[in-house]
Amino acid sequence: MDGSEQIEVGLPALRGTLAVGPPRPFTGAVIWIPGPGGRAAGLRGAEALGLGVVVDGEVPSAAEVMDLGGGAVRTLDLTRRLLVLEWVDGTTVQRLRHLAASLRGDARDPEPALGPTGPPPSSVLSSFVLELLRRTDFDPLVRPMFLRLGFRDICRDLDPHEEQAVRMATPDGGVFRARLDCGNGRLVVLADPGTRPAPNLPGKLAEAFPQARVLPLASHGVPAGEGYRVERALPTSLADTQAWVSGVREGLLRLMGAYEPDRARTHEEILETFGAADTLSSLMLPAGARDLGAGGPRGWERGLGSSTERVH
Repeated sequence: MDGSEQIEVGLPALRGTLAVGPPRPFTGAVIWIPGPGGRAAGLRGAEALGLGVVVDGEVPSAAEVMDLGGGAVRTLDLTRRLLVLEWVDGTTVQRLRHLAASLRGDARDPEPALGPTGPPPSSVLSSFVLELLRRTDFDPLVRPMFLRLGFRDICRDLDPHEEQAVRMATPDGGVFRARLDCGNGRLVVLADPGTRPAPNLPGKLAEAFPQARVLPLASHGVPAGEGYRVERALPTSLADTQAWVSGVREGLLRLMGAYEPDRARTHEEILETFGAADTLSSLMLPAGARDLGAGGPRGWERGLGSSTERVH
């Protein structure tokens, strides 16, 4: 271990340090890389989770990382401190490479197990992610990942588009967006550049989130009146996170009702009829009670953890 870099290991069962040197490339590491504002560095978009698998880590300064939210592969610099949650074996890495090719429509390198009648690649990826997260004990180090998963559901319910944010319009033509700072567990509400600040936004935020603190972002370089942060008590368990996400969804609906009442009523009717997206609830099912269908975790279980190192 002399001369090796030390990196944090995130699962409580794996608490400790792991030596990283030339004999141990990053390929197969399941990682979370927090970036500015709790986002995952280099992994953006509506489906991004900030949870990735290193599919080629032979050169850590230019490693290929597959985001497990949408399947996009990015080149990232992994030479800084990382949070490693798990390791997967080479077979699983190869399957993920094929899956990424299928998701981007590359017919030259499809996932062999899918076939013309198999499950959609996105379904297979979702099943793999759920299996990984079921193996991850809730911990402050991984809480941002679960918050991001829940907020992604909120965005799908209230404002599905190309980024993870809920947009709202004001009667005078202004637009503001609510995003999640998952690293700190708070909402960040900002007016779009060049638009008028929402009238009485801090008051409306306080009404929408009565149990939260609403603070201006002026001290962070944001012009006065154009940005606020909404701070709520951080969840301490998976069940608590589920309730936290539900509270954020309800608060955003109340805020939407203050500025766009017709749109809020439409969303409320849809949610009442079809229910809210709730990925977190599927993580709380006992192992014998879940049924993810063809292409689910059964096809991945041999790879998951078969090369996991436990460090005490």
